[in-house]
Amino acid sequence: MRRLAVVLSFLLVVVGVAGCGSDDDQAWPQDYQGLWMGICEAVTAKVADDPEVSPTDVCRCTLDGLMSAFRLADYESWSQEVKDGAAAPYVTMCWPGD
Repeated sequence: MRRLAVVLSFLLVVVGVAGCGSDDDQAWPQDYQGLWMGICEAVTAKVADDPEVSPTDVCRCTLDGLMSAFRLADYESWSQEVKDGAAAPYVTMCWPGD
């Protein structure tokens, strides 16, 4: 799980740099969501040792949580440490339990 958090930190850096947000909408732009999901799924698939873990489900749940809580413009303005902290509860909540 710790390894996933580190790898997702990288994901947040890449997507944070690549995204182009809209302040008019709570939902983040579709192209941004697609980029975020693609990277997240690839990273999660590499670190998920448990066959019960669906990268798509974990990533969609995490992204939905972030979008419901934060505007993209705010999210993109934060330091990486703050972005990691914002995503961490959603990754934990979305990761299938034992």
